[in-house]
Amino acid sequence: MNRPKQPFFRPEVTVARQTSLTGKVILTRPLSFSLWTTFASISALLIILFLIFGNYTRKTTVEGQILPASGVIRVYAPDTGTITTKFVEDGEKVKAGDKLFALSTSRFGAGGSVQQQLKTEAVLKKTLAEQELGRLKLIHENETRSLKATVERLENQKLHILQQIDGQKRRIRLAEDQWQKRHWADRNCRDWAWYPPIWRRAANLFIL
Repeated sequence: MNRPKQPFFRPEVTVARQTSLTGKVILTRPLSFSLWTTFASISALLIILFLIFGNYTRKTTVEGQILPASGVIRVYAPDTGTITTKFVEDGEKVKAGDKLFALSTSRFGAGGSVQQQLKTEAVLKKTLAEQELGRLKLIHENETRSLKATVERLENQKLHILQQIDGQKRRIRLAEDQWQKRHWADRNCRDWAWYPPIWRRAANLFIL
């Protein structure tokens, strides 16, 4: 019985030993593609979980007015104008017929022309401001005069002290001169002791 002839090497070895004209193709995915794939998967999972377990508030547009629990009454003035007096406070109970506000219509009120009252108040404020400015100016002038008087007094004291110093210097010079004269006279007296008395008296008169 003849056995089929088998090659000594396996076919894979023969293929590996042959020179390949083309290299192997290796497919690789960039890192950014993997990151985007992971992010998209997580986002899709979160959306699915929100659709399954999440809830939302229904939005409805309605027309109307919000009122407090105790109720509010809208009050309209018979005419447009400026509120000059307030008779009630917030939260105070009122009944029908109570006065709420005093309204000044047009340009006149209870005290006359509103414009005139405003003008009078403005003039009064201006007068008060001018008086305050004058008072501050007077205070500033008084302080300035006081400072000038203080400076003048100090200058006079300085002059008086300088005069005293000059007087003391003159006294010192006079004392030094007298001391020198007496010292010279004493020394000369010892020298004139052998001269006649009349000469000594003449020398003393000359020294004095």
